[in-house]
This record gives sequence, structure tokens and C-alpha cells, in this order.
Amino acid sequence: MLLVAAAFMLGACGDSADSGSPGAPSGPATTAAAVSAVDAAKLCDFLRSEIPRLSAVGSEVGRLAQLTGHLYTWGEEQKVVGKMDVEQLTKQSCPDVRAAVLKLLGEDSFSNVF
Repeated sequence: MLLVAAAFMLGACGDSADSGSPGAPSGPATTAAAVSAVDAAKLCDFLRSEIPRLSAVGSEVGRLAQLTGHLYTWGEEQKVVGKMDVEQLTKQSCPDVRAAVLKLLGEDSFSNVF
């Protein structure tokens, strides 16, 4: 029994991916030129297409999980690098779509969601 507990403790302390110095970047540096601008119209079209799918999901948590997965995939397909400000882009470009999606998620801001 003691051996099992020791193995569990060692496993919990296990291999940490953070072997660098504190404060050091964990990945390759991204320059401003490398960051792909997000096309707000495409983001709005994507979110608009998600509304019927999200409506079919029975819970806000399920809707958030589905949207997060789909948004990640969409971002990969669009070659988005870095953080995308969904809040600002949708406020400026498609406030009606923003409001509909946030209502389905039970939130009032994408800043609270992502």
C-alpha cells in the first residue's frame, strides 16, 4: 500500500514541461508581422452559422463547449495566429449576431466567455 502511495506522489510531481527560467517565453516569439489579421466579416459569418447549431444544444455549458471547439477549428482554418479579440470584432461588425450568440451562452460579453 505504501508503495502505491509513493508511486502516486511521484506521478503527481512528475515531468513538468516548464524547464526554462521563470519569465522566459515558453514558445517561439510571434512578431506583429506574423500575426494574421482576423477578417471580421468572416468571423461574423461563422458565428451566424453557429446560431442554429448552438440552439439545438440543451445547455449553456454544452453550447460553450461546442462553440469553443468550432471556433478553435475555424481559427486554425483561417490561419489566425495569436489572440483574437472576439469581443471587439463582433461589437463593431455584427452586434446582432454577437447578442444572439451571447444570449445562447447565457453571457453578456465574450470577455467573460473566452
